[in-house]
Amino acid sequence: MTVYGMKMIAGSLAMHMWKLVRCPKTLAAKERFEEFLEEHLDNLFTLLRFPSADATN
Repeated sequence: MTVYGMKMIAGSLAMHMWKLVRCPKTLAAKERFEEFLEEHLDNLFTLLRFPSADATN
């Protein structure tokens, strides 16, 4: 897979995650987890955007 392809997949996955965390909240624990995901959304798919990044980062 090319770097461009991985960036496209990362963008698509990030959009799906953004849609999931923006859904109406029903449980307090779910709301906290969704807020955490939303704050770190840019970091979730770093390895797809930057294949040379350390996997433990």
